[in-house]
Amino acid sequence: MRNVLNTILAFLFACGSSIALAAADEAGQLAPEPTVSVGWVYFFIVVFFAICAWFGIAIWNAEKKNRAAANSEQS
Repeated sequence: MRNVLNTILAFLFACGSSIALAAADEAGQLAPEPTVSVGWVYFFIVVFFAICAWFGIAIWNAEKKNRAAANSEQS
């Protein structure tokens, strides 16, 4: 059983290595990836944190309302 497992692993390693080598040979032929301006990165960061803050404030306000409603029901 161990011999079968070792044979399978060796076969997978050999196939994976040949595929990786073929991909490495073709890597030089690919076009470079397009890049974006740093301004768009900053814009994304600002919008991301603004949405996170808005979501947090909305949760905080909802909890505050729920606590006020629960307190008014108890009184």
